[in-house]
Amino acid sequence: MLIHLKEDQKRMKFLIDEDISPSVARYFCEELLLDAVAVRDRGLLGKNDRYILQYAFNEDRILVTANIKDFEKFALLLDVHSGIVFLLEGELLHHD
Repeated sequence: MLIHLKEDQKRMKFLIDEDISPSVARYFCEELLLDAVAVRDRGLLGKNDRYILQYAFNEDRILVTANIKDFEKFALLLDVHSGIVFLLEGELLHHD
């Protein structure tokens, strides 16, 4: 099923954190036709969590992460962010 958006409708964009497999970003792009990039593919591996959240905000991307402990704290401290999707468990987590 292909979803057609009007030009003035904003598409969701995602940033996949380093604790999630980068293949998730590829799946979002290729199968779901969503704009998604992996932290690894943007040269952000090893950057601190605040930097990652700020990067997501600057690019208007929703962060997808399993790092609930840290990012939940940061999200509560900020007045505004682009959104965070927390994954509790599952096959999407990066186990390499």
